[in-house]
This record gives sequence, C-alpha cells and structure tokens, in this order.
Amino acid sequence: MTVYQNWQRGGEWRYSFYLFKKRHHGPCLDSDGKPVTSKRDAKAARDREKVAARQLHNLARSGIRAGSFTLAQAAVRHLLRKEGKTDFDNHKRYVREIKGFENFQGGAIAMRDIAQEDCDAYAAFAATQTLKKWIGGRRRKPTGTAADDRYWKDTGKPRSKREVNNYLKCLRSLFAIADKTRDPITRHPVIDGLPEIRLFKMPKRLPRPIGDDELSARLDAAPPWAQDKGELARLFGLRLGETTIVSRRHIYRATQGLRFDAGETKSKNEELVHGGEAGWQLLLRLEAQAIERGQEHLVTWAGPKYWRAHLRGEEIPREAWRPVKSIKRSWKTTIKVAEIENPHRFHDVRAQYVTEVARVMPAAAQDAARHQDPSTTAMYIKLASMEIRDAVAQAVARRQARPKLKVVK
Repeated sequence: MTVYQNWQRGGEWRYSFYLFKKRHHGPCLDSDGKPVTSKRDAKAARDREKVAARQLHNLARSGIRAGSFTLAQAAVRHLLRKEGKTDFDNHKRYVREIKGFENFQGGAIAMRDIAQEDCDAYAAFAATQTLKKWIGGRRRKPTGTAADDRYWKDTGKPRSKREVNNYLKCLRSLFAIADKTRDPITRHPVIDGLPEIRLFKMPKRLPRPIGDDELSARLDAAPPWAQDKGELARLFGLRLGETTIVSRRHIYRATQGLRFDAGETKSKNEELVHGGEAGWQLLLRLEAQAIERGQEHLVTWAGPKYWRAHLRGEEIPREAWRPVKSIKRSWKTTIKVAEIENPHRFHDVRAQYVTEVARVMPAAAQDAARHQDPSTTAMYIKLASMEIRDAVAQAVARRQARPKLKVVK
C-alpha cells in the first residue's frame, strides 16, 4: 500500500494498493470529498478506502444486507446448526411449513419486512393444522421436500399445543439468527428488533414413574434387546436415545459408570452417569456381549433376518449383529402380552429412577437426573416427598371418627 503525489496533475495525492488480488487506486479525498493537502491526510484517506474495499468484498461473498437477508437464508443457517442431531428431520419439517406460509413468500421475504401481524397470522395458522403420519416405512426417510407429500397421511387430528410450540420455537430461532447477523458495511443487525412470538401455555405435568410390577412384567414380555435398554434406563436413568447410542467407549471404569461427551448430551456438557453396583455388573455383561458379537454398541440385535432365530436360541452369524435403532414396536407389544392397563411410556422408567434417588437424597437428585433446570427436579422431589403424605395422615388420624348414621326403618 502506498500514497504518492502525481505532479502531472498538480501534485494531487493518490493512493494505490492491492486487496484480494485486485488493485484499488484513486485520488485521496477527505471526509467531505475534497482533495487532501498533506501526506498524513492522504494515508488516512487510503485507510478509509481500504476499509470500504474490504467491506464490499465481504458483502459480495456473504450477500447479506439489512434489506436482503431472507427467511430462507436464516432457515439454511438454522438447519446447518441442527444437522447431525436427533431432531434434524423434525426441524426440516418445521422450516418447510414456515417457508410455505403465504405471508412468508416461500422464504423469499426479507426478515426485516416480516411484521408482528405476519407472525401472529402464522401462529394462528400453525394451531389449525392437523397431525400427519409417515407411511413411507422405516427404510425411507423424510427429506423435508415436496417429494415426501405422498408419504404423509393426514390423520385429521388437530396438533397439540406442545407440537404447535415446536413450530413457533423454530420461527423464534430464525429471528434470533437474523438478530445476530450483521450488515457487513454498517455492522448493524439485519432486523430492527425481535417480534413477540407467543407460545401456548402448557400445563405442568407431574412425573409418572412406572411401578416395579408393571416394569418387571413388561421386561419379561420384551425381547432381549428391549430388556437391555430397559435395564439401562432402570439402573442408570438413561433416556431412550441414550440407550441407543451408549457404547463400549462410554464405560468409565474410574467411577464404574458411564461418561458421555459434551456433544452427546441434552445439556451439551460432559456428564457422568451412575448406576451403583448393579449397574456396573450390567455394564460388564453388556460389554462382554458386545465384544463377543464384534460390536461397539452395548445394545444389539440379530437384524430382521435372524431375530426370530435368536429368540429360539439358535446360533447367529457374527456379522448379523447390529445396533438397535428403535424399540417402539416391541415396547408397545409388551402392553398386550403383559396385559397392562393404563400403560406407562418408556421415559417413565427414567422417571422412576429419578424419584427413587430423590427419596433417598433429594440434594443429589438433580445431578443424578442430569437436569439443567432445578424446577424440573423439584417436581420429582415433590413427588418423592413423604412429608405431605405423613402430615395429612396425622391430621386425619387426629380427627374424631364420624358417628354412624341412624338407620330409619
């Protein structure tokens, strides 16, 4: 970079520099657009031109301007953040509906041009939609495009408030991305402010721990791989998704438990999971089983070709074993086989784990449950507390017995 005087033009100060393999040159002007008269002012003018050239280059690369950053661009960034996560397919569905809403012009609308009325209209629209069921089978995965339409069957049932909130939270995320995106020239956000996207108020639900009798009956009726998942949830309080990914590398011998990396947990933090002596013996059994089958995952099955032979006790080829992706069908089948009325979800096995810990030591419940929000753990502690029940029992016992009514003949 340099500045110089061009004596052929009466001693005019000029700048010349290369940036991103392109030469920039011209007269040195002050902030009012007048020619400078000193070398110091010429250098300042050159530096301003350099900053402007860099900004224009960045603008050409990003395509971001306050009035041109669209809903579709925010959606692309949102999905990039969700890629590889378990709810990625859900967010593709959320984004597709949001972009398809008529007020949002197929995603082409600039984020700055979306008014509060548009957000309110979408919230009303999302609340009137019905649930759709995927009929494409297990092997065909949703792509989030129009090609999926033939495989989504409309059930006619309205969405729950919780499901509507999922779509609204996705819209919130798109605005949060726009709020953090800066115009490369002005460095101001590409939107003027965040609209208010009101979620539907959800009633607080108390945990519903599964009873030992039901759990025992359903595990007895379940296939071996579902039993292994159930035992991991019972002794370690694992979520269903965690029972799917847990592998030999998660076994942490220093604490005789499990250790999950930050990218594998709901909290996005590294977590230690404890299961006591019974849990440690379960891990040792599952580890030996995985080694024998040549697998990394602790829970495996014999695949669609050999699982029936496995249940009959026949020998299975080593290459047939594979990780278990879902036990939804087998867990549901145990309801009928075990003749269970008012059945619990698989997640309620974890609820029982947390409740039992809360009964022994309430202060340890949050760490054992790995909850981020203490109010979530508080519900389990309240459920496990014997004080309210004992107080009511004592109060009722102190009251006099109700006199018997005279029978009029």
